[in-house]
Amino acid sequence: MYNDPLTLIKYRDIMTYFYSEIKPLIPIDLTTYEILKFLTNDLRSYEYLKKKNQVGPTIYLTDTSGKHQESLLGELGKGGCKKAIQLANGRALMLPNLEDKYTYLSTIAERWDRIVIEEVKMSEILHRIGLLSPSYERVTVSLSDSSQQMIPAYISESFENLSNKGWLIIDQKNKDSSTWKEGKNHLFQTDEERFNESNWDTVVDSLLNDIVKICVNGIPIQEDSSNIAVVKNPSDEATCPYKLRYFGFDFSKKYSLLEIPEKQEYSSADLYKDNANKMLRRLLLTVLTYELNYKYLVDKKIYDLGDRLVNRYSEEMLRRINGILFQDK
Repeated sequence: MYNDPLTLIKYRDIMTYFYSEIKPLIPIDLTTYEILKFLTNDLRSYEYLKKKNQVGPTIYLTDTSGKHQESLLGELGKGGCKKAIQLANGRALMLPNLEDKYTYLSTIAERWDRIVIEEVKMSEILHRIGLLSPSYERVTVSLSDSSQQMIPAYISESFENLSNKGWLIIDQKNKDSSTWKEGKNHLFQTDEERFNESNWDTVVDSLLNDIVKICVNGIPIQEDSSNIAVVKNPSDEATCPYKLRYFGFDFSKKYSLLEIPEKQEYSSADLYKDNANKMLRRLLLTVLTYELNYKYLVDKKIYDLGDRLVNRYSEEMLRRINGILFQDK
């Protein structure tokens, strides 16, 4: 069961790689941001425009293939400083969310280039150590073919497109953008199956590896970036046809530089264990609130099940952490 190889990237290598490009790249033109705000603030949802067979305004996007026109097909979701917009061919474009009435437009504009760089670099780092993350590509957006004023942005596959590949995403911060839907999708068919702890062994096995890599490599997982991919895993032996994986995105912060905490050279795996247990509990509770559709929150059965599962897998995570420490030596 527990045979997935684990890898370790040295902390210093990660830091050098990450901060090599944390610097302003594109001059800020607030007028261009004002026009972008006008174009995107009233953009309807992707589902609405799709049903109406309509599209939103057009922009010009420059990527590795050059500059070309793109239609904005609708809003997919938004947070404190980011907005996801559907493009053609299953892609999502990440632009600054300029709707927050409590934040000056200039405040977002001054920080947006840094946020783009952080998100793209974190995606690359996660891929390097074998974790799942959107495959971000940094691009620029302009409002006309001849405009020299550009806004940094990044693109990836949309969650909808990932679902066609068997990856259903739980966005911890935004349930509307999640493709694993509360009350609709379930890991197990009955409560008897859900509360049988052994049924979770195949479901969480890959997630345990992910958590170990995150803890040992000092990856900064906060509440907004505690996201899950529910991956189709058909098996004749398992009760559940899915497995859970960590899915990393939404790391950057509006007002502070993203920093990876300094990796401690612990002599014992026990010193990593507490962080691993806390992370497993947080991710499992996110999954269980979807799985149980909140119906057990009142009598705390959801928390009890989460704690029992953490206790079940705690020693196994410790064993895997020890495997990395010995491998590193």
